[in-house]
Amino acid sequence: MNPTGQELERVAAATLQDYADRAESFREGTRDHDVSQNITALLRYIEAGPPAANLDFGCGPGRDLKTFARLGHAAVGLEGCARFAAMARAEGSEVWEQNFLDLDLPDARFDGIFANASLFHVASQELARSPAVASDAEIAWRAVQLEPAWPKRGRLVSRALLRLS
Repeated sequence: MNPTGQELERVAAATLQDYADRAESFREGTRDHDVSQNITALLRYIEAGPPAANLDFGCGPGRDLKTFARLGHAAVGLEGCARFAAMARAEGSEVWEQNFLDLDLPDARFDGIFANASLFHVASQELARSPAVASDAEIAWRAVQLEPAWPKRGRLVSRALLRLS
């Protein structure tokens, strides 16, 4: 049974509140996580050289936005938690604050989408609407890297990377 729109909104609001309540401890706890292998996996499929334009889908407090910048790429963060968005902006990053269930993204702006452990916050029924997993005919992005945190969601990784080859 698929949750209703109201149920999805309630779950999203609770999730965002939980992140807001522990934003500082989350930033400190993930500050040194090395996800360079995921960033490298994305960048190797992007035809545009630096600076490639990337969307960091669920950028959190901005750790990976800084990595993209350090590598010479332009990255925009997309974040639903206002406290995380503010943290990333305070570090000098551009961040669009949007709910994952109600996205307003431009066509053909990004060379890649980096969704590192963020899409598990999107209900399965809503994933097809997400730019990170939509069909090639529906999006203009050329490369997608998905790294869901739950093995249960691992099927998304192969689906996305299959389009890259």
